Amino acid sequence: KTMKRNKLLTLFAAVMMLFGVQNAKAITLQVVDGNNGGSIARLVDGDYGSKWEGGFGSGCYVILKNAANLPVIPGSYTIVTGNDNASWNGRGWKAWKIYGANFAYDAAASREADDWTLLDEKSNITQEIVPDVNSTPFDFDFSEAITKGYVYFKIEITELQGATYMQMCEFILNDCAVDLTVADDLKAFDLTGVDADLVDAYNDGLTTLNAATTDAETEAALSTLATLCQKIEGIN
Repeated sequence: KTMKRNKLLTLFAAVMMLFGVQNAKAITLQVVDGNNGGSIARLVDGDYGSKWEGGFGSGCYVILKNAANLPVIPGSYTIVTGNDNASWNGRGWKAWKIYGANFAYDAAASREADDWTLLDEKSNITQEIVPDVNSTPFDFDFSEAITKGYVYFKIEITELQGATYMQMCEFILNDCAVDLTVADDLKAFDLTGVDADLVDAYNDGLTTLNAATTDAETEAALSTLATLCQKIEGIN
């Protein structure tokens, strides 16, 4: 079994080195964790008519992940104001921080985890920069160009534009290139004691990957492998 595991890991690493960074594109984000009410999933639902909202208190946070379970290098990001900001002023974000990280599985992606890397920090984003208008996108660059890919992203909102109640319609990561050079974060697992069906599924995934002829087919196969790695790590 150890020889089989080593063979799988060697093949996976070789594939990652071969394909490097894939073409930049949009990605689907999922909510992993956060505070401030059951509306949090609306922050990434693609609907400009809905919003994440709730009392601000001492601050709000949300942890998001690339739904494909592949690390991405985003080029910029967009926030979309709430659908009724013009009526309810001061609820937009004035200061926030964005972090990236790679975890073996979702449960490890906690707010206080040590693995988070600061990617961007914004302060004093007043209404001269992001006014109280409804469902309007505003683009932002990261503080510095990001050179490593991440599966997980955390947003810490530390100040609002004057209100004590927070709302935001959407958060979008733009121009995301799949970074396959961080494969070790996805493939570091032990097959000892793992159900044979998972091992067979992984082998099937490798077969599909080897048969891929387009970038889309390659990325889909890699996403399947990454998801299996997370499932195995969660079991162990």
